[in-house]
Amino acid sequence: LIVPMVWALLLLQEEEEQLVPPLPFCLAGFLVGGGALMPYMIVRRPKDTVDPSSFPAGLKLFETPIGPAVLTFLSAVVLISFAVEISHSSWTVEWEIFVGRLFHSQFTSLALFDFIMISCTILDPIMDDAKRR
Repeated sequence: LIVPMVWALLLLQEEEEQLVPPLPFCLAGFLVGGGALMPYMIVRRPKDTVDPSSFPAGLKLFETPIGPAVLTFLSAVVLISFAVEISHSSWTVEWEIFVGRLFHSQFTSLALFDFIMISCTILDPIMDDAKRR
């Protein structure tokens, strides 16, 4: 859920100047994964300027100094809970289970491919956001 949330925060800022609104693609990204965002990335146009006053209230939170801290805290809670859960078992056993599922489960293969694709294509919106700031 963290990656689609980051996508939504980046893409919803540029909604006015796009040919297609990003909201349906962002919502679909939460439901079916990053593959739903790929069609939007094809028709997306880069935006050079941003007006923070036009952001919805949820996005304005992340433009304040406390917003990134909240997102970082939530991410840390998720990662720490994962680390606590995985610390009760052996990494080698977990890795063997993952590799076994990767080769025998279409869902696991698709989820990994989806994660790799969304991680690669998020760089363009991040770079556009960095240029605006």
